[in-house]
Amino acid sequence: MRGLVLEAHPGRLGPEKTKTLGEWLARAGFVLRREEHERYLYFSREPAELPATWSFDRVANHFEDHIERSLPGYRDGHDLICRAMDSFLRDDSRVYELGCATGALARAILARQADRPGLRYVGIDTSERMVEIARRRSDGDVRAEYRVADAAETVLEPCSVVVSYYTLQFVPLRHRGRIVLRIYDGLEPGGAFFLFEKVRQDDTEREVMAAEWLHRFKRDRGFSWAEIRAKDRALEGVLETQTAGENEAMLRDAGFDTVVPIAQWIPFQGWLAIRHRG
Repeated sequence: MRGLVLEAHPGRLGPEKTKTLGEWLARAGFVLRREEHERYLYFSREPAELPATWSFDRVANHFEDHIERSLPGYRDGHDLICRAMDSFLRDDSRVYELGCATGALARAILARQADRPGLRYVGIDTSERMVEIARRRSDGDVRAEYRVADAAETVLEPCSVVVSYYTLQFVPLRHRGRIVLRIYDGLEPGGAFFLFEKVRQDDTEREVMAAEWLHRFKRDRGFSWAEIRAKDRALEGVLETQTAGENEAMLRDAGFDTVVPIAQWIPFQGWLAIRHRG
């Protein structure tokens, strides 16, 4: 089906119902195409431009702009991790980032740690295009290494810090516990794991409220309702969320004794998990 057209009669609906209908149709992807003397309103919906299945390769070229407009607190989370990481690094530390995308966080961390020439930063991503861009934007910083690899198959060398910034949510649930266990095993005593995830709310009412809030955030930043709905559909079955409690249980089951929530932009949350010394 190429499109769908609806005709509404404001005189019969009344102003309040007309406004409500317009808002509902907008969220469903309809656009007001024509208005004739306020007697008839014509709404139409065209097929979504986004692909049916989400692909990071498709958005790699404009990923950083796209994610900033899609995810509340995206850069604030980067800044928080950069500052908190100071407490866990040595001059010769190794840092892993699972799901490094185009390297924005890596560049921020390495710039802040410019006085640590022995630092090693390993960024891992499944998207070849993302890794290619990350390498190109690294400005020749020899401390950075970017690999095309799957986090579920990656064995970590001893490291001081691991970061997963909105990455595990794209990994099938059956693999996540094993990945977090590998992270714990790879961390040196006293090492830190920064986990940021989109979370599922504990009840339906809060889940609906969080979705509505996020949709309006995106709408205010230039996305159309059709684009928002198309992305939601494309991510179905690709992005699987857990509740905050389930994420914390996963961290503790892997061995982390210290699990501290450090950020929250509903429905997004971040934790710092520390492997104890000894």
